[in-house]
Amino acid sequence: MVFLYLCTSIPSVALLELELLNRRSSSRNSSSTQTSCNTTEDDLVKQGEFGLSNWVKGLEQIMLLILVIVRWLMPKGEMTRDQLSQLLLVYIGMGADIMDILEVFTEPEVETNMNITITGLALFSWALMQFTLVLTQTDSPPASAPNRSVVSLEDSESPAIDPEPKAGCCRGSSCCINEVWGLAIAVGMQDGPFLIFRLYLMLHEKVLNQMMIFFAVKNVLTVLIEIYRIVVVQCRLGQ
Repeated sequence: MVFLYLCTSIPSVALLELELLNRRSSSRNSSSTQTSCNTTEDDLVKQGEFGLSNWVKGLEQIMLLILVIVRWLMPKGEMTRDQLSQLLLVYIGMGADIMDILEVFTEPEVETNMNITITGLALFSWALMQFTLVLTQTDSPPASAPNRSVVSLEDSESPAIDPEPKAGCCRGSSCCINEVWGLAIAVGMQDGPFLIFRLYLMLHEKVLNQMMIFFAVKNVLTVLIEIYRIVVVQCRLGQ
């Protein structure tokens, strides 16, 4: 269901963003040849563009909120309430970072750049596909290893959770393998591509502001921590 919802929502968002791009391009071209007698007409065009921009941002935010709320209301299956709450928190964090990538389109340096807009929309769509996967934390018994991340398909009826984890090291168990897959998905579908995109904007397009620098540093730290965690889990498996 989530996959079908995204397949119908993402094209709509892309079309709206491309329409905004066309309006920004037309507004910039007209302003370069604007005369003083046409000031009122230019103001009306800017007001219409501002109104459409607000509508598009609102729809994008509602789309992400619907993903969280619907997952909350859906049957939780074999997941515990604790796992479901952790899943919803992960969704909210993912959505906040994904939404920020769309703010790049309003930067003066790239607001009329078609290639940047298409690339940003592609990354936005690719990152949203994470919502078709379930990323939860499983609670192990007191004598077992610490919590593990579990990745399973959204519509799967039997999540890949080890019902009886062994005490001590989780050598050979599926929980650590699933955690590695979860971290790899996060690096490959969101943090890694977003980092490359933001570095390109900063170094090549000269888009430098506080929020861009903050999110770029955040992506760097996140990728390093995720890679470090993968190494830790792999070393545990090899013991």
